[in-house]
Amino acid sequence: MEVDTANALRKPVILLMLEKVNTDKMTPNMQKVFNRYTRATLVHDQDGGQPHPPWPVLVSSVI
Repeated sequence: MEVDTANALRKPVILLMLEKVNTDKMTPNMQKVFNRYTRATLVHDQDGGQPHPPWPVLVSSVI
């Protein structure tokens, strides 16, 4: 899984969730990433969707 590889290489991860997630069904490593790092949800709108928090906030999390 890509998340496991990124975690093993100590790469930053930002998860973008397209729908509500049941964390009980996540692997332990995915739960760790989900709880520890930045995550965003996609809020659907007439333009297709926008992330929440907005892009500037997500970008500042990476920088």
